[in-house]
Amino acid sequence: MKQLFSLFILAIFAAATSFAAEVELTSFKDVSADADDYISYVAEQGKSATPPAVYSGVIRVYQNGGLFTVNAKNGAKITQIILGSSMATSVTYSVDGADESAAQAIKANATLTVDELSANSIRFTCKGTSKSERLYVNYLKVTYETPGGTKVVTSIAITGTPAKTEYYTGDKFNPEGLVVTATFDDNTTEAVTPNWEFTPATFTEVGNISVAVKATYGGQTAQTTCPVTVKTIANTKETAYTVEQVIALIDAGVGLSTPVYVKGVVSKIVTPYSAQYKNISFNVSDDGAVNSPQFQFFRNQKDAKNGYTEDPNILVGASVIGYGTLTKYNTTYEFNAGNYLVEYIAPTLAGDINGDGVVNTSDVTALVNAVLGDGDVTLEIGDLNDDGLLDVTDATMLIYLLGEEN
Repeated sequence: MKQLFSLFILAIFAAATSFAAEVELTSFKDVSADADDYISYVAEQGKSATPPAVYSGVIRVYQNGGLFTVNAKNGAKITQIILGSSMATSVTYSVDGADESAAQAIKANATLTVDELSANSIRFTCKGTSKSERLYVNYLKVTYETPGGTKVVTSIAITGTPAKTEYYTGDKFNPEGLVVTATFDDNTTEAVTPNWEFTPATFTEVGNISVAVKATYGGQTAQTTCPVTVKTIANTKETAYTVEQVIALIDAGVGLSTPVYVKGVVSKIVTPYSAQYKNISFNVSDDGAVNSPQFQFFRNQKDAKNGYTEDPNILVGASVIGYGTLTKYNTTYEFNAGNYLVEYIAPTLAGDINGDGVVNTSDVTALVNAVLGDGDVTLEIGDLNDDGLLDVTDATMLIYLLGEEN
């Protein structure tokens, strides 16, 4: 009887030393953040083709395998999650890495509740298969239990050095390597996971930058500064990247939010000009061949703000330089939509000796004069049979070509 009474007292003590709490979010600023001292969230690309992004306070988790994970920290246990989506979709969830649940439907601007939990982590996977079935996270409410006890945080301190000190414009500071230690009113200390604030939050300038770091935990704050070096992949029209170079940049995954210039020779029209959408998609390669590494000018438009008002008549064989931001969609290296051309050189038309864009008797006259020594036609333009000579054979071939066309 005495033992049962002791167990009863211990149970009451255990219950009394854990506390229920909740955090509710209705707008989001980033794809990953701390909700409070005990809960954080992160959206990831997973198996989807597109990394997550935030638009108008909503986290877009893309179809075919995008991930959204809620994590407990500092000893907390998640007991319930309510997840909302502004778009109708279907998700599965996994608790602490266990097998995925059956697919759960979420109606547009509705929520999904997962309860009866005692979890460290819950990962949601978007099972939608089209762009109209994405997980658009617009609401998150997490109920959790915090560790028991009456200890009060009296101070915190930041020690250590960042593991990463080199960045590219568009990157965000990574605090990995910094350690935050809390001191409590009983003089004990403990490493904790704080809420972080960084200034600048995103790197926009190149050079040696000092990042102001602020940590908050248990109502206490600590600050430090971390020197970093910021680089850029930005270039100029004159130093435009080749297809080979830009593929290497995309594979390295650095600085991809920075727009760059890319040059190449049009190898294939992927999607012809659309009068409805006012854009065109085409591939380029370094040599114009379709079996060479390809880079796509996806939904290429007239300029930074406007689509084409008419067919731009982009031709295979043309030399182009474009400007835009880089990405990789499935296996396709490409510009994001909204890229535009800053240079277009039409392909040379065989037989167009005088360069007026048509082949006619005027070209025959110009070539004959050149053969007779009275003209400045280059070998590159006039050597139609590629024998390294500019002679009557080329003039004869041009006359033959004109006869074939007529």
